[in-house]
Amino acid sequence: MTTENQLNCTSLVRRERNYVALIISPNGAGYPIEYKRMNTPEKLIGWIYHLTKKGNVTREHLKALIEVAKDIGVEIDFHA
Repeated sequence: MTTENQLNCTSLVRRERNYVALIISPNGAGYPIEYKRMNTPEKLIGWIYHLTKKGNVTREHLKALIEVAKDIGVEIDFHA
């Protein structure tokens, strides 16, 4: 079901107005991360590090999270 606040939806993330939810459980429950808590490269790296410790977060989840960060304006230089 699409909600009014929902901006975009993929199978790995659900984007809401103020946060992104990583879909990491079989029942579709999301792991919410507020955009303001991932709005710099440093904060994003912190989240990626934190999420790598969770057994049910995949490489694809992390890639999707990076794409969301890029979409909200986080400047990421992959070739630095």
